[in-house]
Amino acid sequence: RSFVEPPVDLPSYTSPLVGFPKYSSEEPRRKRYHDHELLRITSSKPVSLLRLAVLDSYSGIAWDATSGGSGPAGTAFQRVGSTLPQAPTRNLVEATITVGPAYAEIPELAPWVPSLGQSKRISFSGDNARSHARNFRYNLATGQGLVADSLRSGDVVQETGVQLDLIGDGPLVSGGTPLLRDGESDTISNALDKLVTKTDAGPGEQLRQAMASLAQGYYSDGTKPAELKYHSGHDLFRLATFLNDKALVGSDEHYAATLGLVAARLGFPSRVVFGAVVPTDGVVHG
Repeated sequence: RSFVEPPVDLPSYTSPLVGFPKYSSEEPRRKRYHDHELLRITSSKPVSLLRLAVLDSYSGIAWDATSGGSGPAGTAFQRVGSTLPQAPTRNLVEATITVGPAYAEIPELAPWVPSLGQSKRISFSGDNARSHARNFRYNLATGQGLVADSLRSGDVVQETGVQLDLIGDGPLVSGGTPLLRDGESDTISNALDKLVTKTDAGPGEQLRQAMASLAQGYYSDGTKPAELKYHSGHDLFRLATFLNDKALVGSDEHYAATLGLVAARLGFPSRVVFGAVVPTDGVVHG
């Protein structure tokens, strides 16, 4: 028994989406990371998006990472080497990602290994490279990696992979088995009446209508003095309040969490990706 390593204890990891307000530039009374450098990336080809954490399960309280199956939480995060199975072979990009002090000190971010999308190879360099290699786990279903010993300031992640395609203009075809409980499904079903105008349309068209409706909403992370009523959180009650208000007002947290549930309600297996747009200089701030 002393030689058997238990699976990753995913329930002990806080969803990074819950802490979204800390990236705001408002309210100086609390620690904010809006102007702090999180990551620095250089790559062989231009990179537009960076994935930090893939959240593929909704508990009614938060979007979290899951085991990816019916086994205990964390069993889908397997111990692997630096070269990953089921790896892409075309349009590969080589990237070097340096972890900043701010990323390392945020407890809900530090365990997650940032990536381009789908990885062929991930390795580490720096003082903690050997420890990270021993603690590296990877979910083949979501393409998400984590290190149980958490990334630290100055650590370097070297990745070879590809960026995932964005949704095009073609038809959206549902498939797979979306996981959505009855309570969540009922809440989102009521919201579809507000977000979708053509209820007799197919699932793909309804999803595009919902996306267009959400895009007409307003932005607030609830940190400005006049906007404190738009508080954070994406539990079912908070999302119901968000959707039933006279106008849609919320942050990335609310819009992403809602769209993920709407897609699942319409038959599309969905994930919420906590990530960043990469500036031209490759320096990602909060």
